[in-house]
This record gives sequence, structure tokens and C-alpha cells, in this order.
Amino acid sequence: MADTTLIFVLCALALLSAAAESNNATEKIMFITDSGARLEVNGSVYRCTLDGRSSCSVLPIHTPNPRCPVYDPVEDYVYWSDYALMSVCRVKSSGEDYETWVNVSRGLYGMALDPELRAIFVFDLKDDDNSSLWKINMDTKILTKVPTENSLVWGIAIDTRNKKLFLAFTAKITMMNYDGSDYVTLLNKKNGDHFGMMFDVEGHRLYYADTSARTLGSLDLETNVTTVYRNDTLYLSVHEFEGALYAGPFGDSGAVDVLPGGCGPRSYVYFNTSILGGIRATVFRIYDWNLVVWALVSVCVFLGLVVVVLVILLVRCRRMVMTDKQKKTGVTAGAVRNPTYQDDTGDAGDEITSVTQPDHVYEKMRRVLPPVYETLNA
Repeated sequence: MADTTLIFVLCALALLSAAAESNNATEKIMFITDSGARLEVNGSVYRCTLDGRSSCSVLPIHTPNPRCPVYDPVEDYVYWSDYALMSVCRVKSSGEDYETWVNVSRGLYGMALDPELRAIFVFDLKDDDNSSLWKINMDTKILTKVPTENSLVWGIAIDTRNKKLFLAFTAKITMMNYDGSDYVTLLNKKNGDHFGMMFDVEGHRLYYADTSARTLGSLDLETNVTTVYRNDTLYLSVHEFEGALYAGPFGDSGAVDVLPGGCGPRSYVYFNTSILGGIRATVFRIYDWNLVVWALVSVCVFLGLVVVVLVILLVRCRRMVMTDKQKKTGVTAGAVRNPTYQDDTGDAGDEITSVTQPDHVYEKMRRVLPPVYETLNA
């Protein structure tokens, strides 16, 4: 039994390892938004597969001025803001089920998403040199205004682990809580707009693309050290995924730059011949749920086997304890005396021949007092 259990356990572990290492278990996807040649026209959204040879296709949807895509792994939707539609739009990672999800009635720009909290943060751009920051409940679609300082916001990033927001104002980058409290200035920057950001939770790094300084770099929040990767290209956005930076150039370009480790060598993901608008990208993986379910079943089988082994060990231990107790008392199984009559020597006149033999119910009944009604009628 023990050998069989060990074999099943090893098989379950082997299956889990094979599922984890399978190259077909996930698919790397990139979504690209092109905001168009000018406001409110010619916008497009592209879906690209990145495993193996890259392949991109434009989605047949109406979104004239899309910006800042983000991915929700919980419901498998890609969200973005559309400045012209004044709405948050979304589509499935497969490219299906497109909809203008929430209308905010404002010219929306940057976005950030917390899948665990089920919240989207989005800010707008106004003509009076001021921005408003909004929190959208993803379950109820209720909007809540988050207080910020009176200034234009040009970029946003999120730390989902510590529940922090990073905002790029005209001349600085700040960090704050989700409710707008505890402002901290992290970095001063040149005056300018179009500041793309993304926070890497594991690496504690804030990646940024500064269009005014033509700089692609990062800020280490633990050491406060700034690293510049490139200062020769005007990038509108930056996204870190699996150790590589995906940077969206501004202007006439039909490609997203890919820089492993931020330093290159630089490669490209081509998605069109020429794009005149701003390019922004998000990258994520789609899991093969058949393999995931199979892996979960394997885990359940493994845990079930562990429980069976523990039960068997527990039963054996209890038997050993009982055997030891019986040896110490000198009584073996099958020779236990009736506790009711073990020390009974009997009353005078009782016909009990031996106290060492177990009595029976019918013998004991001879000593029971007569019923009450018989005594009264005697």
C-alpha cells in the first residue's frame, strides 16, 4: 500500500511539472492602441500574438481616439480610454465582445487597473489646465472622484500590492494612496506632457517614457536610483513584461520597440506600415485553461493521496497504542470481563457460581426487584 501511494504521489508531481513547463500552456498577447492622425479620427486597436513569429491584426471596432490599454486577468478583458468617445472601452483578449463600457462625459486619457480590488483609475484632460482623477468600480460601474492637486495629469501607474498610485504632473512625479492621501514627490521632470509610466511590483521599479526629454528610464523606489536606458527616441509609452521593455514611439511608426532589460539589443513588433498617431501597448499571457484544470485535478489527486496516507498511519498508531495498553494490563483481546459483574460476590441466596465468568442479561434479571404494581398487590 505504501509503495502504491508513493508511485501515485510521484506521478502527480510529474504531471504538475509537465504542465508548468509546457510551451503550449500560455500565449503571449500584445494589444496596441493607435490614437490616430489627429483627435477624434482614424484610431485603431491591434491584437498581436508574440510567441514564435509575431502576427498582428486590426480589430474591426469603432474607437476613434483610443489610448492607454490595460489588461484585466480576472475577466480576460482589455480596457482603454477613448478621448473622443469620452468613455472607457473594452474587448475580450480574443478580440471579441467589444463595447463602450462606461461613459464619463469627459476627454479621458491615462488609465490604471487593480484586478484584485476591481477598480479602474482614469484621468481626463481639461482646457482649464486641470485634470480630474476618477475611480470606477468594475462591478457596479460607479464613479468616484479622487482628490488631487489642481494641475494637469499626463501619466498614471499603479502599485497593486501596496495600493499606491503614481501620477505624472507637468513638472513632477508623485506617489499617493488610492484615496488621494499621503502625497510624496518622487522625481522632478522637465515641463511637458505625454508621460508614459508603468510600475513593476516585483522589481520595485517605476518605468517611464518622458516625451519632453526624449528619455526612456526607470526609478528604483528602494534605492531612489534613476537609470536611463535610451535618450534618442521619443517614446509615448512603456510597458515591462517578462524582463523586456515594450516602448511605443510617438509619430510616424508602425512598430513597437522591444528592449530586453531596457538596454537592448532593440527589436521590433510590426503591426502596420505607417501610423501617424500615438502608439501605446500592453502585454500579457493567456493561459490554456484545459491544462490549468488538468493541473488542478492532479493537485487534488495528490492531496487526496496524502490524506489517505495520513489516515492509514493514524489507524496503525492507534492500534499500536491499544496493543501496548493491553500488554501492560495483562488482558488480551477477546477475554475482557463484563464490567458490571466483575467484582460482584452476590447477595445471600443468589445462585451465582463464579464471578470470573461473564454473566448474561437473563441471569441478572433474577436480581431485579419486582415491579411496583406487583408489590402493592402482594
